[in-house]
Amino acid sequence: MLFRSLGVDSWPRVELRNRYVECDYLHFPSAVGETGSLSPHALRFLRERFLGPTPAQTGRRRIYLSRRLAGRRDILNEDEIRPILESHGIESIAAETMPLREQIALFADAELVVGAHGAGLSNLVFAPPSCRVLEIFTPTCLRWMYYFLCAQLGQRYHYLIEERAVAAGAHHRDSGFDNLRLDPDRLRRALDRVLQSRD
Repeated sequence: MLFRSLGVDSWPRVELRNRYVECDYLHFPSAVGETGSLSPHALRFLRERFLGPTPAQTGRRRIYLSRRLAGRRDILNEDEIRPILESHGIESIAAETMPLREQIALFADAELVVGAHGAGLSNLVFAPPSCRVLEIFTPTCLRWMYYFLCAQLGQRYHYLIEERAVAAGAHHRDSGFDNLRLDPDRLRRALDRVLQSRD
């Protein structure tokens, strides 16, 4: 789907699996930016290719990105915080269960995006400049890439650091994968601040 949308679906592909290929010449593109710091040109290209030349400047939907299927950096007490999300008009979604086109359309109409740090937030590239973002961290995983993404797109970025991390399990030895239990009152206050903010 992604390659087809970029016009490269008909290009020949070689799947290596457990093999290797010896070739006389190998051409590959250079990186368009460091991790989390995409070039303005790359962001413009993605937005124009998937949203068209005049994307919407505002959105209507309020989204919470669940990580319940990810197995790491999960908010373990989602059932406890769901009433708070719903009282703020926020719908819960699992982006990985949606086709790419649906994800793009969802984020293109986003007024607010809330979620723990993770790959689903990369869809912010399709959100309007007026979108507000609340990224949730554990103290063991503070990453800056979505702050920079939002800054380049003009989106209003906020964050919440939960005080305690919960180990994701023995198979995840990197503390950057820690789960968390989110304090409902802290979430409520953070959402109120984000929605009332003017900058």
